[in-house]
Amino acid sequence: MADQTLAYILEDEGIVYHSAAFKTETEVSGFFELKAYLQTDVKDLDIEADVYEIKSDGTSVLLTSNTVRARYMLSLGKEQLLIPGKINLFHFKGFRFISRVIEKGSRLRLVITSPNTIKTQKNYCSGGIVANETAKDAHVANVKIYNDPNHASILIMPVVK
Repeated sequence: MADQTLAYILEDEGIVYHSAAFKTETEVSGFFELKAYLQTDVKDLDIEADVYEIKSDGTSVLLTSNTVRARYMLSLGKEQLLIPGKINLFHFKGFRFISRVIEKGSRLRLVITSPNTIKTQKNYCSGGIVANETAKDAHVANVKIYNDPNHASILIMPVVK
């Protein structure tokens, strides 16, 4: 069981969504997908989405995770930088496969952040060649997540019937 420190220390560096409590045990098997509409003021950034089961006793279990580098969100073979200020659909399709029974009374937690960790290649958000960037190239990315009738962000869960 993982603790919930990450979700509590995000402050203004991410967003956390919770589902309603599950009324029955629910089997999920397959790949989650996330379609999220984001607007930012930089040409490139990395966005991470993590899905947890939050049990009724308050403990959390990481179910799956996916990170998208904006410049490759349309094609891994061809870079395309963002236009600052434009709303873009980030389609997370690379979540790991899971198979688990979500307990009755549990909720799902979706955490969306821009990772800044020694565990991954740092993206300084300048739009330059990421491998050559240094702290002097760094830009702070301001990100807005949309969820309205024209930009419905949605988490798709592989429920087994």
